[in-house]
Amino acid sequence: MAIADPSPETRFPADPPRDLGLVFLIGMPRSGTTWITWLLTHHPQVVTFRHSGIFFCFEHLSKWWARDIKYTAGGERSDGYATSSSAAALRQEDLHEALRSIGAHVFRRLASDSPGTRVVVDQTPEHISLIPFVRQVFPEARFLHVVRDPRAVYSSIRRAAEAWALPGSFPRSPIQIARRWRRLVSGARELRDSAGDHYELHYEAIHSDPEGELRRLHEWIGLDTDPELVHASVEASRIDKLRANAVAPSGFFRRGSAAGWRDELSASEIRVIEHEAGEEMQRWGYELVFPDRHEKPLRTRSYDRLAGYVRRRGGRVMRFVDGTLARATRALDLMRSE
Repeated sequence: MAIADPSPETRFPADPPRDLGLVFLIGMPRSGTTWITWLLTHHPQVVTFRHSGIFFCFEHLSKWWARDIKYTAGGERSDGYATSSSAAALRQEDLHEALRSIGAHVFRRLASDSPGTRVVVDQTPEHISLIPFVRQVFPEARFLHVVRDPRAVYSSIRRAAEAWALPGSFPRSPIQIARRWRRLVSGARELRDSAGDHYELHYEAIHSDPEGELRRLHEWIGLDTDPELVHASVEASRIDKLRANAVAPSGFFRRGSAAGWRDELSASEIRVIEHEAGEEMQRWGYELVFPDRHEKPLRTRSYDRLAGYVRRRGGRVMRFVDGTLARATRALDLMRSE
């Protein structure tokens, strides 16, 4: 029986409506992206999609597409199985078109639930690591990059790990967090060379002038805006109101301070963060407390030695455990066969 053509384009149109914009809100986690999302949510022409992670799902499909598979053809073959890549049956551009169809369908459905929607904002901060992939699937997409001082990011992540986050959700070391911040924001620097498809928003700037920054953000997105709407959005998104309305776990919204890290971090924590990310921090306009970073802090040297030891010993331990389990499994199989 022939396989029927499902004609997916009839159910999953490849292109969103011409008047529907798509903005990916990205940044280092705990950089204030949730607050920015709430500011935008109050605009009647915006639908927000929080932590969709849709491109991480797409990335799994992309990895599947790239791996080798084994198959058999009709009739007898002297070599048994043949090996090929999924790319032999599906071109990369066809894969991207299929992913685009699924994504566009989801965004269209979200927009259809709110008449008058002109823009869908996908707030998945971690998509910052997949910018080239997102552009391949949605070349017309725009990026709203929220940047925050890594010292404040670390302070917020530490409190989240203590208050509401699941164990293992966030790294606890300031060294890990500073290195991740440096890697993510340096990778996003390519957005600065983009022609109008990105907006760089510093958390500290919108914290000091929320109405002015929100108005400029509305204009960049292409939304109708006026002072009354901007003021109402800012008032409705005040941290104390968000905290009182329980729209997130207890402790998720903290003080909303731009420089609270100065009172919350020790000199040792500040020093190691600046040692790891100082050059990148200065590129983004952040002043250093300890500008002389030539000598690696003792805390960083100890961390690197311990991490190297764990990697070496961990590999040996895992090989030992795997071997022991394999031997035990074979012994059980022999006992059952007897």
